[in-house]
Amino acid sequence: TSAADALVRSGRGGVYEETREALEASGKPPRMKAKPDDRRRWEYRAKDGKTYGPYTTQQVLDWRAEGYFTGDGGVPMRQYAEPKAADDLAGDLEDSDDDAPAQQMKWLHSDDIDFLGDGQESP
Repeated sequence: TSAADALVRSGRGGVYEETREALEASGKPPRMKAKPDDRRRWEYRAKDGKTYGPYTTQQVLDWRAEGYFTGDGGVPMRQYAEPKAADDLAGDLEDSDDDAPAQQMKWLHSDDIDFLGDGQESP
């Protein structure tokens, strides 16, 4: 049912009325679409230990649809945090040291991230 739920979230509402044969004959599921106002970007840590990114949510959804960043190919990912601008850094030098450090986003397995923003793990 998780595959059917993913199809419904992608806009294919009548999936529960279709037969399994019809679904299999239709090929791969339709492309998952990020929300138009989704400005999040993502980075991932590859098996070589290097961090790659940032990539848009739509890029990540497209790659996942092709089988990357899912299941055995899953990787640690996190939301990309924009580095501080130079003028912000200069201001920090003048400030006291009681400022909290910049919050780094937590690394999560790519299968556990809600890329669609609908409160469920992404397909």
